[in-house]
Amino acid sequence: MSTLQRLRGKFRPGFTLLEAVFALLILAVSMPLLQGQMKALMMAVQVNNVHERDNWQLANCQLERFLDQCQVVQCRPSRVQLYHLKEQKNYQLETYRPDATHFMLRLRGAERGHMPVFQQLKAVTLTYQAPCLTLTAVLRHSGETVQQHYYLEPKTKE
Repeated sequence: MSTLQRLRGKFRPGFTLLEAVFALLILAVSMPLLQGQMKALMMAVQVNNVHERDNWQLANCQLERFLDQCQVVQCRPSRVQLYHLKEQKNYQLETYRPDATHFMLRLRGAERGHMPVFQQLKAVTLTYQAPCLTLTAVLRHSGETVQQHYYLEPKTKE
């Protein structure tokens, strides 16, 4: 007990008026700072979603350029076997799940190695109904569902 409390003769638990005013002052100063941080966070999320969409568009253009010179050899669930006319090589366009958290779409040659086409997807499906290959994907961060159609002729028998 402090000397002042002993002089009064009784002890009352609680806050003094000065302590309450000081707590309100701290709250009043910290709220605009917190609000500014929340606005910055929201802008960062929006920029990330735009960046994710831009990456989808860029990868889509690259894939479309590659598929322009391909024909479909065989189609199975989540995998399309392609024949590249210019290079005269077989490729596979397939979905792949490198870990439990996301999918990717990759392009594999007949030999070793692969080229990631789309990464960081929540889900991806490939369906082929001659002559249209449909790619449907759910982007990982924004959750946006995107769909793209490609014109691919079946490979003719030689």
